[in-house]
Amino acid sequence: MSTMTDLAAALAQDRGGDAEDYSDELVTSRSTLASFVEQWGKPARTIGDVAFWDQIQTRPGRTRGDLAVIATVDGSLSWFNGEA
Repeated sequence: MSTMTDLAAALAQDRGGDAEDYSDELVTSRSTLASFVEQWGKPARTIGDVAFWDQIQTRPGRTRGDLAVIATVDGSLSWFNGEA
């Protein structure tokens, strides 16, 4: 499976719905999984290679959201439903 497929499938398993529901909401980044751990701490849980954080806030006053990240060769692929 590709990392995109893995992340979408893990989101569907964790949050419900179909993997296709999440595919258009995934973002690629040069940030590594280790940099996410450094910024947000230990993930709340993992499903396969996907790390999940719950109710993180990117900046004061921003809407909290859940974050899912999977490592890629060049960085990471992520999904966030809060306000960036």
